[in-house]
Amino acid sequence: MISSVILAGFQTTVQDCGRVGLRKFGVTPGGALDSVSLRLANLLVGNPDCMAGLECSSGRVRLKVDVDRLVAWAGGEFKIRVGDDLIPILHCARVSAGAAIEISPKRGGRAWLAISGGLDVPEILGSRATDLRAHFGG
Repeated sequence: MISSVILAGFQTTVQDCGRVGLRKFGVTPGGALDSVSLRLANLLVGNPDCMAGLECSSGRVRLKVDVDRLVAWAGGEFKIRVGDDLIPILHCARVSAGAAIEISPKRGGRAWLAISGGLDVPEILGSRATDLRAHFGG
């Protein structure tokens, strides 16, 4: 899991595949803007394809992990570093306990970061996705 968020970036949110079947109750599906990228990143680290990950848009994000994890990312043109090592898009990397992950946008709108074991956030209405308008999730 993530032990600390050092820099949060701008509108970095927790997203999964969203809340399905609740529109009739006024709840939008939400979820990852590009679910294919989220699914690919999750599969690379051995997670179920719709497990919650981070959707990063702009600004630097810096995280520390509490135990050894695998990370992978997909999406726009970003620089993802673990220590001094750059992680190429659609590649998996090992992050040692206490190590930092840094995400910096270059070009492209968003990147999706998957962490093996997922994110420890509560599930609300069947999803962990952040819904900024409804003020829940993530």
